[in-house]
Amino acid sequence: MINLKYSLVIEATEDPSFFTFYSPDLEGFTGVGHSIEDCLYKARWGTEEHVTLLKERGFPVPKANPNPTIVIQNEKHLTASPAKYARIAQAMGENIDSLTNDEAAGLLVEHLFRLLETVGIPSTLGEYGITEKALDKLVAGGMEFSRLFIPNPRHLTEADVREIYTNALE
Repeated sequence: MINLKYSLVIEATEDPSFFTFYSPDLEGFTGVGHSIEDCLYKARWGTEEHVTLLKERGFPVPKANPNPTIVIQNEKHLTASPAKYARIAQAMGENIDSLTNDEAAGLLVEHLFRLLETVGIPSTLGEYGITEKALDKLVAGGMEFSRLFIPNPRHLTEADVREIYTNALE
């Protein structure tokens, strides 16, 4: 199991050789890695260094998250650039020779979910015990943190946020 004190979001980039990551729990913490595994390793040590710097400079340090999550983003954007995700699948060791870009992009998603399972990270909110009863509270809370939507080129409505949480339950 990966020991992180703060949640982590890992995102694919246009270049299949790089991934970016940040922590929604730890403002200002970001990084770049050559693979998802590299991002996890760098985040593990980088968050500790970031907290140390915050303390040294007299900035407030958020409490560790008792239930940190790791989110690998961009699955929903596969239709926007399947060739990019096909290259990422290949970079992660998947054989895509006889596949279309769409099929290879889908293979990437399967690979990422296998990785989550291998390292023991739940991939749904349901696996954390979250039920549909909590949706209203989750959506309201999610809408309050609009800074998390800033990197998203699409304006997210309450219905969009509800759909994201509903899909994450399964």
